[in-house]
Amino acid sequence: KVAVGLSKSEQLSEIELYPNPATHQVFLSSAKPILKVIVYDIQGRMINTIEGNSTGRLSIDIQSLQSGLYFMTVKTTEGEVLMRFTKS
Repeated sequence: KVAVGLSKSEQLSEIELYPNPATHQVFLSSAKPILKVIVYDIQGRMINTIEGNSTGRLSIDIQSLQSGLYFMTVKTTEGEVLMRFTKS
């Protein structure tokens, strides 16, 4: 996907998180490089910090997490966005 002529908030919405819910891994896909991902539990405690890469694609192992709702802050070169996923 190419975010031509979109505002920053629209460009950030180009980040995809799948599958959701997930059991073993979640994948992130972005048109922009992903700099860092921070995973939080439902109480807002930081669970994990993952360094990104310049490809705009990242896989995150969630096998060690308990079932439930989690949040992640995805930082790109355009800003950051809060996303949520469910570990089943």
